[in-house]
Amino acid sequence: MGGGELTAAYARAKLLATICGYEFADRWRDQGVTVNAVHPGIVSTGIVDDITPVVLAPFRSLIHRRLLTPEQGASAALRLATDPSLTVVTGRYYVRDQEARSPEVSYDPATRAAAWRLSLDWVTPE
Repeated sequence: MGGGELTAAYARAKLLATICGYEFADRWRDQGVTVNAVHPGIVSTGIVDDITPVVLAPFRSLIHRRLLTPEQGASAALRLATDPSLTVVTGRYYVRDQEARSPEVSYDPATRAAAWRLSLDWVTPE
């Protein structure tokens, strides 16, 4: 797979996780389980190297210097997991520390139900 294909696959995987997260949040809300999604920003990790086009490979060190550190990226997820004011907040999407909207398809009930069924098929042993 090339960088563009990897980027698209990564984006689809993250979208699927968000879609399933919303469905999970709805299904478990009454049991006190909270599920939220967060886009931490673009973090300097090995994933960046995997999706960087070959032509930009000589500039990887410059690219990494402009990105968030892993610690900075983790802070958004840690906040969602530990902030007492978010204890009952569920089914939301955040970009770093700000609530935002995820792609519109992630709110579509039919898409969410189909994604949920597929994910159950993948994790349920036969």
